Amino acid sequence: MSPPIPRFVSDPQSLQDQLFFVEEDRTTRADNTFSFKTKRFEAPRHLPDRVIQIRFERRRPSDRVVVYCKGERMGEARPLDPVANDRKPLPPRPPLEADGPTLPIQP
Repeated sequence: MSPPIPRFVSDPQSLQDQLFFVEEDRTTRADNTFSFKTKRFEAPRHLPDRVIQIRFERRRPSDRVVVYCKGERMGEARPLDPVANDRKPLPPRPPLEADGPTLPIQP
């Protein structure tokens, strides 16, 4: 009988690699970034202004940073791309009014 890990994890080797990772808490900023070892990283999902847990290898901390939120794996963080994150996100647009005035279509 095979162990149950392959049924739930697509890559069991990556799970075994993470057994000895160190975990630390970080707080993401409004632009979905956080700092770690004097470097800025982008969270893999939209997690602004939240406390996240990062897991990393002690010997090579910046090589691979895995992000967890409330015990759920979110994915791997990427080093910050300053060009893509150089502006504030746009505010949400108001919904279009369906019952508002309409203009007649000229033939």
